[in-house]
Amino acid sequence: MRVILVGDTNIDVRGLTGKEIKKLQAEGIPVSRLNIDVVKLAQDLDLAEETMDKVLDTVLTDEQKEILDDQPNKQILKVWGAVVKETWGAPDEEKNSSRSGPGPQTQTE
Repeated sequence: MRVILVGDTNIDVRGLTGKEIKKLQAEGIPVSRLNIDVVKLAQDLDLAEETMDKVLDTVLTDEQKEILDDQPNKQILKVWGAVVKETWGAPDEEKNSSRSGPGPQTQTE
């Protein structure tokens, strides 16, 4: 969970669950590959907008959505980016993950 400052309000942002991803995919929203299909979404702005709207509708409360409705688009994109990072991680946050393998200090001889 991330806390994002939007205007003068903190919004708790969470990632999508596996169940939510499957539901959105069934509705035709390409969320399982969001971190890969950024180029595709950039080429199809209607799909990008629909994807962002559906995902934010899924993860935010009604109160949080009302707060965002009164904000500049830049703030909405900040929340959207946090949802994407919470769902799939961010490369700069992955460097310390266990997937990086053992380092020289943990190898045995």
